[in-house]
Amino acid sequence: MLGVSNKLIKKIIENIAIPLTHIINLSLQSGNIPNELKIAKVLPIFKLKTKESDLLSNMSNYRPISLLPIFSKILEKIVANKLTAYLDDNNLIYKHQYGFQKKKVNHTAHFSSNK
Repeated sequence: MLGVSNKLIKKIIENIAIPLTHIINLSLQSGNIPNELKIAKVLPIFKLKTKESDLLSNMSNYRPISLLPIFSKILEKIVANKLTAYLDDNNLIYKHQYGFQKKKVNHTAHFSSNK
């Protein structure tokens, strides 16, 4: 599944939307994620601006990134949207929670000082 490109999925989404929706709904209902969606391709990315040869050979100068299949990303986005809607609908998010919230940014947060 890692070999399927995002570009291809966008071109054929209308043809696969119904079976994909069925698979995602089964996953959400059962609480099981297909094993194929759990496999990531991990790549080392050089994290420094310089490309000196002695730095290139030191593995601590790399950070890993995980490339997930597009279907994993779709499922993840759906779960995130459902979870956010549930938390919002049931008023379960602390009113001063600003990070990762739509229509709330850190500069609107009010900080109290203990002077």
